[in-house]
Amino acid sequence: MIGRLRAVVLDAPDARRLAAFYTALGGWTGQDDGDEDWVTMETGDGWRLAAQRSPDHVPPRWPDPAYPQQAHLDLRVPDLDAGAARAVGLGAGLLRRNESWYTLADPAGHPFDLCLFPARQETTLMGVMLDCPAAGELSAFYAELLGKPVTYQGEGVAMIGTLRAVVLDAPDARRLAAFYAALGGWTEQYADDDWITMETGDGWRIATQRSPDHVPPRWPDPAYPQQAHLDLRVPDLDAGSAKAVELGAELLRRNENWYTLADPAGHPFDLCLFPAKQETTLMGVMLDCPDAKELSTFYAQLLGKPVTYEGEGVAMIGEDGAQPVMFQQITDYHAPRWPDPAYPQQFHLDVTVDDVDAAEAAVLKLGATSLSYGGVNWRVYADPAGKPFCLCWD
Repeated sequence: MIGRLRAVVLDAPDARRLAAFYTALGGWTGQDDGDEDWVTMETGDGWRLAAQRSPDHVPPRWPDPAYPQQAHLDLRVPDLDAGAARAVGLGAGLLRRNESWYTLADPAGHPFDLCLFPARQETTLMGVMLDCPAAGELSAFYAELLGKPVTYQGEGVAMIGTLRAVVLDAPDARRLAAFYAALGGWTEQYADDDWITMETGDGWRIATQRSPDHVPPRWPDPAYPQQAHLDLRVPDLDAGSAKAVELGAELLRRNENWYTLADPAGHPFDLCLFPAKQETTLMGVMLDCPDAKELSTFYAQLLGKPVTYEGEGVAMIGEDGAQPVMFQQITDYHAPRWPDPAYPQQFHLDVTVDDVDAAEAAVLKLGATSLSYGGVNWRVYADPAGKPFCLCWD
């Protein structure tokens, strides 16, 4: 590296006012030595921010390209509406709502994003995003300057879409949803005979969809593959397993730190020992595949989640507590052949996008295949391992 990041500095006509806004919003500590032109803030988790007085400051008018933002901060909050209300009460302006983030303008006019992150109850600074004409070129420059490796590089932006839901097939969607709602304490958000959506309370959305011709997995038989499975954390394996069995699961295998069970639709899932929390929580979803590195790279670019772990035949994208997706390499992998019921998908991911045509072009370039099927607000594709996924829009 050439140097270390010292501070992220925001211009403002009134440096004290802008610093007061962010210290109140983020719980940051201001280091005000009486200077009207410069105020430094410490976030408490390694970041240093500063506000500097710019008497002739011309504020951005996002999204007007004639008055560009140049950069913006991404902050994580446990609740978007509460976080936005607090920011507005401190002097921000609400600019746009999205499913997983809200865009606001601070008192100096700088846009910033509040990003949904229920895993932590405090407001935290996730990062700073710089606008530029060539993301690859500028990221390479700052990687060398700051000694920070490039952990993600996509087509001009850090993601194509956001994870909307993990969807499980079942002959009886209501029964399967009731099982997981009771096991995990999840909340039903939408229900009809063919589709049930649940919220986990820590950022995940899980859905069950009716598949009348569903052929259940027969784990570990590779001829009837699971395709994917959920990993849930419990404080006690025996107690968690007993509860699951009482609700309709079947115990398949015991290990020292996890038990494998099958839910009422036959999908295997793991209960993983995690004594630090007393409730049952969803750690992640694991996708079977023939090449963990290849598929993790694909979904990293699709979902904007960096590859955070890569080992022998396994990989993970996204941070623990922020809806990570994991990948395990299967030697005798059998891909789904959707919609053929003899080769069922078992699971699929729904991905929310803003512009489906642009998103389609991007995923096809990454190696996806269009399955030439869709509905009012969704289209179906297959990833490089043959697993279906949907691009959805609101």
